[in-house]
Amino acid sequence: MKTILMFCLIFVTITFSQSYKVEKITGTVKTQNQTADDWVTIREGISLNNKSMLLTEKNSTVTLSGEGVRFTLLPQSIIYTSSLRKMSVDELLLALATEEIINASGKKEKGNAQSTAIYGSKVNKVENEKFPHSGLGDLRINGAIQLAKNGYAATSIVEAKEIFRKYPEINKNPAHRIYFADVINSLGLSEESFREYSKIMEMDLTETQKLVVLEKINKLKSELTK
Repeated sequence: MKTILMFCLIFVTITFSQSYKVEKITGTVKTQNQTADDWVTIREGISLNNKSMLLTEKNSTVTLSGEGVRFTLLPQSIIYTSSLRKMSVDELLLALATEEIINASGKKEKGNAQSTAIYGSKVNKVENEKFPHSGLGDLRINGAIQLAKNGYAATSIVEAKEIFRKYPEINKNPAHRIYFADVINSLGLSEESFREYSKIMEMDLTETQKLVVLEKINKLKSELTK
């Protein structure tokens, strides 16, 4: 089953190919792709493929354009350009199912090891001596939140799921977990969001967070039992 799911995700990746023009940069923006470990400072006017990772420094932004895409990455964030696409609900459910399998069977995976990235592609060993920052998980979650706010809810969820799996300190942050459970819920995925909120209730929450999450659970429970 795991092999079938991974094959489907790889197929989805192969069928999606896009390039992006760097329209505007403020400050310092760096990129890394699958073929090199080095981070390279980029300039306006260049093109990036859909396998690039973008990093914005403090007080830096980058605006990308492509077919049906215009996206500005805000300071101190990381995204994969492969996330700048729309996913169908079926694709999202497949990605979530695969992530659950990886999460269940891949607990041996270490944060600094080369691992399977979104949609089955490979991520370089970015957490090495060449990475220019600490807090890679924080930068990635910042990017995932921006994806969600700019119309890429489905890919933001897949990205967040991987971040939660790879970075325990991010996974333990109730605010981040609640935010992306809300994104799942906003897509009408009642069962999936119910499971997420139920897991969150087991975390160390503030009283306000408990009330908010419990209210969402009760509402979803009512919807699911109709």
